[in-house]
Amino acid sequence: MKQSKKWISAVCSLLLSVTAMPLSAFADESQSNEEIIYEFLTDTLQLNTATASGILANIYQESGFEPTASCIDTNQKISYGICQWNGPRYEALQAFCRENGYAYDSLSGQLAYLEYDLLTTYSPYYYNTLLVDFEDSAQGAYDAAYSWAAVYEVCSTIYRTGRAELARDAFYPYYETYITIAPTPYDMGTDFYAAIQCGNEGKTLSINSSKQLLLQKREQKENWHFVRQEDGSYLILQSEGRYYLNGQTGTLTLTEQASRWFLYETETGFLLQDAESGLILQESLNLQDIAFSLSTSFTIQTLQTPKAVSLTVQAGTFPMPTTLQWTASTETAGYTLSIWSGTDTSQTPLYIESGLQGTSYRTTLSAGTYTAVLQQVNAAGTTKGTPVTFTVTEQQKWETEDGALLRFAQPESLQFLTPQTNGSVQMIEKKDTAEQIWKLQKTENGYYLLDSQTGLALSAAENGTLSLQEQTAEQQASQIWTLYQEDGSVMFYQNGKVLTRSEDDQTELVLQSVQAKETQRFVPMTYSMKKTELTVSSNGSSLPVSLQWDAIDGAEHYQITVRTEDGETALQRTTNDTGQQVMLEQGNYIACVQAENAVARTVSDEVPFTVKNLPLEPAVQINNGLTEGSIQVQWNDSLYADVYDVRIYEAETGKCVQSVFGLTGLRYTFTLSDGDYIAKVTARNTSSINCAATGTSADFSIVTIPQKKLTELVQQNKQYLHELE
Repeated sequence: MKQSKKWISAVCSLLLSVTAMPLSAFADESQSNEEIIYEFLTDTLQLNTATASGILANIYQESGFEPTASCIDTNQKISYGICQWNGPRYEALQAFCRENGYAYDSLSGQLAYLEYDLLTTYSPYYYNTLLVDFEDSAQGAYDAAYSWAAVYEVCSTIYRTGRAELARDAFYPYYETYITIAPTPYDMGTDFYAAIQCGNEGKTLSINSSKQLLLQKREQKENWHFVRQEDGSYLILQSEGRYYLNGQTGTLTLTEQASRWFLYETETGFLLQDAESGLILQESLNLQDIAFSLSTSFTIQTLQTPKAVSLTVQAGTFPMPTTLQWTASTETAGYTLSIWSGTDTSQTPLYIESGLQGTSYRTTLSAGTYTAVLQQVNAAGTTKGTPVTFTVTEQQKWETEDGALLRFAQPESLQFLTPQTNGSVQMIEKKDTAEQIWKLQKTENGYYLLDSQTGLALSAAENGTLSLQEQTAEQQASQIWTLYQEDGSVMFYQNGKVLTRSEDDQTELVLQSVQAKETQRFVPMTYSMKKTELTVSSNGSSLPVSLQWDAIDGAEHYQITVRTEDGETALQRTTNDTGQQVMLEQGNYIACVQAENAVARTVSDEVPFTVKNLPLEPAVQINNGLTEGSIQVQWNDSLYADVYDVRIYEAETGKCVQSVFGLTGLRYTFTLSDGDYIAKVTARNTSSINCAATGTSADFSIVTIPQKKLTELVQQNKQYLHELE
């Protein structure tokens, strides 16, 4: 731009008598605004130098080129801005700036409003007078200043001549030879990447999902690829290199057709000018034919090669994953992670993972020493981080005996790994049967998990789904499992993958890579049924013997065994009930009950008991005793009887008058007074008071007789007894 015109104050000092403002308005600060206004009048409004000088003289008198100048008129209303808009015109200035994103107290906002005002309200004056009526001469400047004062400023007639002379004698002579020095396009380099930002809020030129351009605040900035052309302009490409910034329609778009852009440096950034149309990009993302000084400045933030960030490693215990972490870097488009076996990074890496996003990476590494290097990548280049060496150990394997019967419970849900009849495997709550029991068959490389009921092996398909399959040598890789232990639980590992719950159905399990999600852990529970408690109730007679026992979880049926004291099996029976009644011969026995299912059994303690049969009813007879008033009760030997009880009852009252118990012989003598009686004999064994039989009653009478007759009877009785013996 042209340098400040300090000499103009001397010329203007001759005109003090006709000016309304002090000439100090031509201080250095106002001169910058003056030139901006002049370039606006000549470039944007296309007015000649004389007309522009006439308008400048008026604006100088009104405000000294200061957009914040104000005063109170005689009607107590504010006149404001470079043209001292008053009343409704001041309100219109404010409304226009508010609706179009300008500050009404800014020079750019007031010049935009001036253009709008001339093209609408004052369009006849603009088109028919300002553009055509005034010749480009000193007299033309005089006439234009007088006309502007009368038509647009509408100032008092006493000021119009002074403004016209100021335009003719001061402004026109200077601007007649004023040359606007065209800015030179800025050279930022041949090929670079940069973010394009605008405004104090840090809005960045970005692309939405519909390939539309917008200015928005983003943590991850969109970087554009600038490629310089021979004429100093730039092609600006999307970072992927497929689409270009295009301004040829008057609105910034993203197309496969390129526009060339000149970059002009300003105090606050860069102007972007379409090389073909000459239009300048504005904050609205529209392109306008506007003075450089009034255009939007953009910040072009050149992308630098990323700064190195630190890499940390949380070494896993195989088969658990190893986690590699780093701090985020906004300059980085992606990360490349290389892992070597050992410490020699000059060899070919074991793993290379490119295009990583985020700040961490998980992988499963077998036991050993490794070295990792993180590289940060963006369009500007690649930064290689410091190598980090770490060691992975192996988790302890879980071992059990060959043929072990186990349940596998998931602690949090209290569900068990359960084979299904359709050949699938699911997590189901505990059942009291053998359905959830697995038989582990040990091999050199791990274990087969066999369904205890069908013998089918737990198998994993390539897609990770589980099923029960025939155990074959061809399917060893998908049927043999390695079990690792941690804190009392185990995890199932096979070919670099572990059992996890399905995301679609929490009752289903799938085999997935360790990195996919958290590993499913199980608590192995040794399977053994409890021992039942047997109770035997025997009344010692030929009535049934009652055997009762407790129900046992997991038992499908029970087997009762009764043996003699010699060890011979007297009875063996299978039942689903928890009690039985059995008939046994007299003797000593031992009983037990065995609870069973398809894979396990448990036997109760042995319970001894005795069975004694019910004695036969004894035959009873009455004999005379050897003394007066005595009788002898006699009975036959009863089978199964150990002892006998004899009772004498009064025939009339039924009252028991004499009794004797536990007799081992077959006769007993009673002495009774005269009367009628009934004798009863009970044969019993000692196993139970209920194991007894009472013989047929015998009725008899006692009558006292004379001594002589009694002697004869005694003699007869002795003779009878002698014959019996």
